[in-house]
Parts: sequence; C-alpha cells; structure tokens
Amino acid sequence: MVLILMKFVPWTDKKKVAVDLKVSSALLYRCDQAIKGLVCQPAWVLLLQAALELAGKRLFTAR
Repeated sequence: MVLILMKFVPWTDKKKVAVDLKVSSALLYRCDQAIKGLVCQPAWVLLLQAALELAGKRLFTAR
C-alpha cells in the first residue's frame, strides 16, 4: 500500500494568487475554447504551450 502525503496550503489573498500566475489568462482562455471545440486549433498544442510556460520555457518567443 502506498501512502501519499499531501501538503495543503491555506487559501491566500486572491490578488496575490493572480500575480503569481505564470501563464497568461489569454492562453488559458484559448485552451478552454479549444477543449470546448470553439476554435480550430488542437487543445493539446495550447495545453503544451501553457505547461511549458509554467515550467519557465516558452514555445514561441515574443517579438
């Protein structure tokens, strides 16, 4: 039997959480649209891009 210990973090101020977000809200919104089938772009591409941004890497560089 495997015992998994999870550390629960108490909820903090919403403003602080929004500042700590490393993925743009526009990208998350496009992920949501792709999952729902509202855009033609595959959802996995956008989810990969969001995961890479969370890890500190960018799939595309901004000009």
